[in-house]
Amino acid sequence: MFEGRLVGSDPKTGVSNPDFMYLAKAHHLPYEIIKNNVEIVQKVKKVLMTPGPVLCEINIDYKQRRM
Repeated sequence: MFEGRLVGSDPKTGVSNPDFMYLAKAHHLPYEIIKNNVEIVQKVKKVLMTPGPVLCEINIDYKQRRM
């Protein structure tokens, strides 16, 4: 869709994401990471049951279609 042009996808582009675990820790927030589809149901339930704000990082497959 972007003819191979990606921005903010990795350090090579000059723009990347922070380490969300450390960002959550710095702001005293609970942190959860969802690494694959197998973890989705269990971890989303855990996040939704956590009182207050939660930083939840969700990884998607590089080949995931973007709309």
